[in-house]
Amino acid sequence: MFKYNYLKNSHNLKLFSILLLGIYSKFVIENRFIFSVFKHLLPCNFAKDKLLSSRYLRFFLLSSIYSIVKLTKKIQKVNSNLFNPLAKISFFFIIIMVNSVYALNVTTAESIQGSQPYLTLGNGSIKADNSDSLLSITLSNGKVITPSDDVSSITNPIYLPHSKQSFTRIRTIIPFTEQGNPNYPQVKISDLLGSPFNFYADDDGDGFDENGNVTATASGNISLKWEARNPKVPDINAQNAYIDITSTVKNNPREMISLCDSPYRLTISTSNGELKTEYGKPNNNIFTQKSHTYYISAKMLPTVCYAQPNLLYDNASYGNNMINVDYDGPLWDSAKLSDNEYRGFPSKGFKVRNAHTSGEYEGENSVYNNNFPSTGSNGLYFYLLLKGATPEEMLAANGSTIIAKEGGRVKLSLSVESTPKWRHDDRLPAPIPYWNSEPALKVTLSGPHSGSNTKTFNPATFKLYTDSAETHTLYEFKIMRWYIPQPKVTYGEGDARKWSKSDAQSYQAKARAYCSSLGANYRLANISDFTNANRYRYGWNSGIAGRGSKAYRRQLSYLSAGNWVGGINNEWGCLVNDWNAAGSDQYRCSGYSGSDWDSYAYWTDNLAKDVTDSEDEAKPLVNPMNVGEPMVYDSYDYQYRAACVSP
Repeated sequence: MFKYNYLKNSHNLKLFSILLLGIYSKFVIENRFIFSVFKHLLPCNFAKDKLLSSRYLRFFLLSSIYSIVKLTKKIQKVNSNLFNPLAKISFFFIIIMVNSVYALNVTTAESIQGSQPYLTLGNGSIKADNSDSLLSITLSNGKVITPSDDVSSITNPIYLPHSKQSFTRIRTIIPFTEQGNPNYPQVKISDLLGSPFNFYADDDGDGFDENGNVTATASGNISLKWEARNPKVPDINAQNAYIDITSTVKNNPREMISLCDSPYRLTISTSNGELKTEYGKPNNNIFTQKSHTYYISAKMLPTVCYAQPNLLYDNASYGNNMINVDYDGPLWDSAKLSDNEYRGFPSKGFKVRNAHTSGEYEGENSVYNNNFPSTGSNGLYFYLLLKGATPEEMLAANGSTIIAKEGGRVKLSLSVESTPKWRHDDRLPAPIPYWNSEPALKVTLSGPHSGSNTKTFNPATFKLYTDSAETHTLYEFKIMRWYIPQPKVTYGEGDARKWSKSDAQSYQAKARAYCSSLGANYRLANISDFTNANRYRYGWNSGIAGRGSKAYRRQLSYLSAGNWVGGINNEWGCLVNDWNAAGSDQYRCSGYSGSDWDSYAYWTDNLAKDVTDSEDEAKPLVNPMNVGEPMVYDSYDYQYRAACVSP
């Protein structure tokens, strides 16, 4: 009996084990979809959608109970003796599942920790999740620099990785106006979250609705300021050593960053702010007020910063203590401060915006696209002020003689020489001395002159290079007009103030005849070949349109409807070869030694017309070579000579 019961119970236990295994196997197979749902349910954010989570859990629980009960009934049909223990076991599993699912529902909602919301830069490649990263900059090579790892200073700036880079190549979290930010140089953090910038991100998916629209909110602002070296202040540690150029960057973000104005200062600031989502834990990111300044420089390559002819005359040297004078053109380095005070050191000459010249001169804006000079004459010279290389290095790269790339009869001679002492008349209330000697590459023009056998001239383009292989341009300019002054010959006898009008016209005609005798399309220069000034009193209004000053403005010449506005005087300044040149009772200057410009005044090919005073009608006009101020011949007792120009 005992053996029989033992065998029976043993058999039942084996059967029970098999059936129990079957319960688990069948339960898993029949409910594989439920388990799949449950698996994907685990990472869900129940706190964000409790209704959705409770539905999933209820479905999982009821389906599980149904499957266990159904399987238990099948076992009962097979062996009723096993039903009671299986029913108890099934009930036990159901209780465990209910408690487990309930616990999952509660603890997941309360305990799963996610990540903070943040902003992104660089199309999502850079995570800005604190104040430090909000103030970061990204260079064109992808290098990210944050305040915590920035070591730049005014003497140790961040050098850009490539040459010819605009302000747009230095990325900050503040978009430019052209990128859709009308409030540049600042932006609200809230404006960065959605379109068009879409800087918002959250690793848990918080802060978006079911359509992917941003529902996160933000407070706080970010702003920046661009500053460039103030050329009027030599002391880099002075309080006004930098000038604010933020508005310039805003209006011209694609302007090239200049080595000559380097190092720039870029200051980025953020206020206190917060990035917040409705759900998630944590559901906010707090930014604290912070500011940081970067010092940034263009890549260190040989660069021409200024082209310096005779600095006399300009606002500081001629118009000093005068109000509202405009002798300084748009690219002339002005030595006058905004309050009309002298800055303490003279002009450096013409600012160089681009190593290349366009060669197109139509329109006043062409002065921004061309380099000094567009006019030339034998023996004139100017100085190139460099950065990123020494004059000696550039002389070695180019040699001492430069031949025109196109055109002919003109060449350049290069040498190393410090800028000279541009001497001016002490009768003027100008700063003394008005020079600042510094190392430079001297460029001297050589071409047709009054004694040349061949005087033919064609517009000539010149290029200087940074290397002997001529792979990179250092400086380029194009001479459009060539001048030949006739030295030592005065057209007119006696005191000019006593000449009759007809006498003056005959002297003018003789000067005109001399120029015609040169051939090669030479002619007597007219006022526009000398200066860009107007002189309404004598009916001359072909200077810079609307300009009232009767002296020249230091800027390049340009074409207006095919006619030149300006010439050799406004470009090269006071144009004589000696302090004591003929007519030296005028405001004097040291000028260009070695040239043939030996008088302070020259005949023009123009007559006064539509004049204020009828007595001046039809009087020949002359041009004083110190400040390019057109006048009638009998204004002063000068020695008038001939200057010819081609074409």
